[in-house]
Amino acid sequence: MSLSMNNKESKVMITEEMQKKIQAQKVINEQVKAAREACKPTTCIMCGKPLNGGICNSHSVPQMVLKTLTEKGMIYNKNRIADVNYFKGEVGLNQAGTFRIICRECDSNAFKEYEDPEKILQKPDTIMLAEIAIKDVILMLSTRDYEYETYVKMLDEHKILNLPQLMKVNRLDFRDYCSDFNDFMTIATGVSNYGFNVLYWNVLQYVVPIAVQGMFTIYKDMYGEIINDPHDIDENKKIESVHLAIFPYDGKTAITLFSLKKDKSYRIIMHQMNSSSEEEKLRFINYLVFALADNYYMSKSISDEFLNNEYVIKLSREYLEHPNYGMPIIEKKDIKYFSNAPVSPQDLPVIFDEKYALT
Repeated sequence: MSLSMNNKESKVMITEEMQKKIQAQKVINEQVKAAREACKPTTCIMCGKPLNGGICNSHSVPQMVLKTLTEKGMIYNKNRIADVNYFKGEVGLNQAGTFRIICRECDSNAFKEYEDPEKILQKPDTIMLAEIAIKDVILMLSTRDYEYETYVKMLDEHKILNLPQLMKVNRLDFRDYCSDFNDFMTIATGVSNYGFNVLYWNVLQYVVPIAVQGMFTIYKDMYGEIINDPHDIDENKKIESVHLAIFPYDGKTAITLFSLKKDKSYRIIMHQMNSSSEEEKLRFINYLVFALADNYYMSKSISDEFLNNEYVIKLSREYLEHPNYGMPIIEKKDIKYFSNAPVSPQDLPVIFDEKYALT
């Protein structure tokens, strides 16, 4: 008796597999739609005015920056590398890093300093940094609200043992981001003068194939020493975040990494940056992008050599240095995300290398 399948049996198996994936995609789409509907705001988070249909589809990365990288209106997102099932790795400009939580008036006026084409490649002043930080934290508040509603929908449908813990951590994050939002708003309006520490700023004289804007927590310094313990969930402690902006525009690329002055854990990073070579600084920031940032977008002309690099792929799926988001192997493709040791900054190709620049 032959143990091999004939063409008909093979086609049946492929069809069944496709049907399962289609059904799973439908379920996910329904959950996403329900969660988004549940966390839809009624008032603008910035001015407090009722939205009444005036909600804006805001971009977390300036459109003029994204347009530098788009090809025929399309651009790669993080999932082009991470390859998470049922999520797209390529999106249109109007869907790239958007959130719907502020009114059109605030979207037009609140970020006009840092989104000014004449200023975006200049060293940012305090107001510009505050505007970047405000947009970053609004995106995080919107994301945490969406995640929480997703968890609520999953409570009855899925048996996930640590779901209550995830929901608790989510609300603590939301609390801390609300605190950050208030701090950033007072800085932007001139009420507070304690401001930010710029950990790094420079303008490269070419266009790198990636744009980034977002906030995240750095857990280890440039030499691998812990500065923020990711396993410490003490409710009395506030998370401390940095902000990273990488803006390719008009033939150049501005890179800014900064934090609140009162967030003491990043003072060591500032000192290390000041005593490091330019190559070391960019290698560290390169690692931060693929290890910790989520809100980044890449040109479709990015080098295949970079996209297919095994260390870039593995790092994009690491969670606190655990491979494949800390999940077991479920599918054959998951094997490539596993490694015997966490990916280090030295393992990675550097996206800021001029050989990867767009021409």
